[in-house]
Amino acid sequence: MTGPDRSRVLAVDPVAPTRAALRTAADTLRAGGVVALPTETFYGLAVAALDAGSVRRIFELKGRPDSKPLLVLVGSVAMTETVAHVTPSARDLMTRYWPGALTLVLPARATVPSVVTAGTGTLGVRLSSHPVARGLVELLAEPVTAPSANPNGLAPPTTAAGVLDHFPEGVDLIPAARVAAGRGRRAGHRGTAWEHPAVADEAVVKVSGVIQAGGQSARMGGRPKALIELGGRPIIERVLAALAPAVDDVLVVTNTPELYAFLELPMVGDVYPDHGSLGGIYSGLEAAGGAAALTVACDMPFLHPDVVKLVAARAGEADVVLPRVGSRLETMHAVYDKACLPYIAERLVAGRLKIVDFFERVRVIEIAEDEVARFRDPRIVFMNVNTPDDLERARVLAAELG
Repeated sequence: MTGPDRSRVLAVDPVAPTRAALRTAADTLRAGGVVALPTETFYGLAVAALDAGSVRRIFELKGRPDSKPLLVLVGSVAMTETVAHVTPSARDLMTRYWPGALTLVLPARATVPSVVTAGTGTLGVRLSSHPVARGLVELLAEPVTAPSANPNGLAPPTTAAGVLDHFPEGVDLIPAARVAAGRGRRAGHRGTAWEHPAVADEAVVKVSGVIQAGGQSARMGGRPKALIELGGRPIIERVLAALAPAVDDVLVVTNTPELYAFLELPMVGDVYPDHGSLGGIYSGLEAAGGAAALTVACDMPFLHPDVVKLVAARAGEADVVLPRVGSRLETMHAVYDKACLPYIAERLVAGRLKIVDFFERVRVIEIAEDEVARFRDPRIVFMNVNTPDDLERARVLAAELG
């Protein structure tokens, strides 16, 4: 199938799709076509995952870099075993959280095309709780791809109309059914559990650390706050020293990478320039190698390693994990799961840049102020150096704290 002149929409019952409707979609996939599939999170682009030629159509449609692997939807644990090596710990997670939005990253079998894994040797697999997605995979009797149905960098759609806006042509079939129709055992759970190929008996949530260094430093006269020396070293080095022990890797979000080359860390620019802290959170989360990203600001000189670990340890329990101090949520000392990406993107595209606005769409865990206070006064831990007065106060504190 070479691609339709116009994407075709097919009305489907989201709770009890008919076998005829599912057969139409399955036949489309068998013919090498692309089906935009509703899932429990957003619409995904489905092709037969073991057909390398069909998979390449996904990359062409999305404008997706071929260095980014694709996750696949499976119809059962048994189907998972045909494409990935399933360890006892992974099987336990499947029992507890499938069907649902939990993606497990497992060692891939040799039968999986390298275009799917991007040469990583691993494969993200999920058993969807959505009746249309799950029914289609079961009828097809083989895995399908499921990256979000949007061009690279745009917001993932949650309706058939949204898919058509992105792809008026190029998608062969769009079953029109609402997203999140499924009610599986843990359908509300979102997240990713990672199993490193070399540690087959231990499933862990990989957390990337992200330092946000994209601000304008307007109140400091344009002087990069992160590079101001405090206690004999730049503030950003103090931030890195507190962050690095609690995470698996670290990257920096900045539009001036030449200023931070001395850190010898990966750096990414803003996907949505001039969209504030929310844009920075999105950029870091999208680029993160882990299932979640612990995001901190570059101008927080008194971060405490144990407080960072306190937050990182809750990754995987919710989509957002962050401390609360009084009435303030510490959004720039928080873990964000990749499940947040479509909801953040919605806000960015709409110009709604208040970070907490997307929290209504995800699961949030708040860490109490007294838990933070066991290690250091929260007002000091989360202090930002925004103004010259803040800097003078920070110099005094640095001398006291060492």
